[in-house]
Amino acid sequence: METEDVGSRGGRNFGGARKALPTRSMKLLKNVVDKGNPAIDLSESDLIQDIIFVLQGIDGHNITYSRIDDAYVVKATAQLSKPIQNILNKICEMGWLFKKVHAFIENNSNPKSGFILQSLCVALKEELNEYYRLIAIFENLRKDETRQASQSTFLPESNTNNPPAKGKLTLRKLYL
Repeated sequence: METEDVGSRGGRNFGGARKALPTRSMKLLKNVVDKGNPAIDLSESDLIQDIIFVLQGIDGHNITYSRIDDAYVVKATAQLSKPIQNILNKICEMGWLFKKVHAFIENNSNPKSGFILQSLCVALKEELNEYYRLIAIFENLRKDETRQASQSTFLPESNTNNPPAKGKLTLRKLYL
């Protein structure tokens, strides 16, 4: 079993004897210390907010566009389970596609383009308007949940026994 030296600091030994903790224990200790770190401890609502930004072609706090990978990627400091990473990657593809379609429209909707290309750009803009409406619905659902959550903390306990809202926005619902 691998061990790590925890009795010395910077080459100096403080305390005389060197104590060795198993690496597994150090990893567990690191996870406990990292709990509450906003860069690592992400909630689903934080990810949903970032996903709504990504769907509009905007970088979020934890999900950003990488020009090198030509894709949206989750920051390396975020520790997410494999299923959550898969869901995020698939939803982020929509943001990537939006970015490409939007760039195509911007590059080709000038008067020098042919009529067919201009017609295509107009049709794509109409589809993007419907897409923006869908994103607005997602954003309103997220805001309503945030508002309800903040109001429920101020209600007496007798009123907090209400079941959770059926329309709650989750990553899985966004994926479907």
